[in-house]
Amino acid sequence: MALPLQFSRPAEHTVSRSLSDQAALGTLLRDHLVPQAIARNFQTRTLAIWSAGCADGSELFDIAVLLQEHFPALAGWLVTLYGSDAAGDAVDVARAARLDGETGGVALRRSCFFEQVDLLDVWPALPVFDIVVCRGVLRDLDLEAREDVLTRFQSRLGRDGHVVLGAGESWFGCVSGYRREQYGDTDAFRFSA
Repeated sequence: MALPLQFSRPAEHTVSRSLSDQAALGTLLRDHLVPQAIARNFQTRTLAIWSAGCADGSELFDIAVLLQEHFPALAGWLVTLYGSDAAGDAVDVARAARLDGETGGVALRRSCFFEQVDLLDVWPALPVFDIVVCRGVLRDLDLEAREDVLTRFQSRLGRDGHVVLGAGESWFGCVSGYRREQYGDTDAFRFSA
């Protein structure tokens, strides 16, 4: 019997996110956004997700576990899970973290890449993503900076890719090219190139 996967990180590093916000993201990804991306990418057999503002990496590892538990059809696909944060110490914690519990955790960990990236600065060369999760980052930016980041996300999103913001965050209407989609109480913003 396989043991459940668990995320391990140093105890002094924690990120506060409400459980309801985490559950809503998991439901959104599991029931809607990942199945849509799988259908779009069936020919290429690739899936790429970016956690922008990943802090200690726990959100990205949660996504990795969700993919393993709910999408066994992704075995054999090229899955890229990319986490970035402006804080170098947070990125170091994410890189040092691990998934424990079964050998599948090793493969998941190898799919996760972490890099220090300030969303307001020059971005490194990045792949094209199907989903960008950016929760709790944009609310601290002024309107001009928010517009800049959202416009730049478009250059890294594949056709019909999605951006997911945190609860209470919205930019609807401040940047063209996105269409708001409601999934229950949760919103995602689809980029239509």
